[in-house]
Amino acid sequence: SSGINAEYGETEAAQLRRVIADLNTQKEDMVLEAAQTQQRLKHDRETFEEEVRYQKQSLERSAATSTEKKERELADIESRLRERKSTLKSIDRAVKEKEGSLRSLHAEEEQNVRQSEAVKASLEKQLENRNEQISRNEDKLRTLTADITELPQPEEEVENSRVKSNN
Repeated sequence: SSGINAEYGETEAAQLRRVIADLNTQKEDMVLEAAQTQQRLKHDRETFEEEVRYQKQSLERSAATSTEKKERELADIESRLRERKSTLKSIDRAVKEKEGSLRSLHAEEEQNVRQSEAVKASLEKQLENRNEQISRNEDKLRTLTADITELPQPEEEVENSRVKSNN
């Protein structure tokens, strides 16, 4: 029975060694698998981080492009606004110049009307004076004509002279 026990002990020991060897192999496999899994996870994390960086850069570029586009659009709008303001200022200056010209023309027209009225009044006064002069001259002419008619005719003069010389 001692041989059986010894043999049983040896078999059990061999089985234990095999179990231990199997466990060590399983442990090595598990360590290797864990290392591979850790390597895969590290690679997956790096890939994920790279994808995140790419997406972030893409978003930043897109945002920058969008911002640049918006800034260009804003600059374009501001430029057109400045042009329109400048155009409006030019139009406003032109309108003010035209208003000034119109005021000047209106003042000139009023002055011309006043001058025309003054010339007209002067001409009317001159016409009135001339008409009075003509009227006075006509009166003088009538007086002279009446005086001339009262003068003896040349035949009468000759006869009157004879009568006077005969007397």
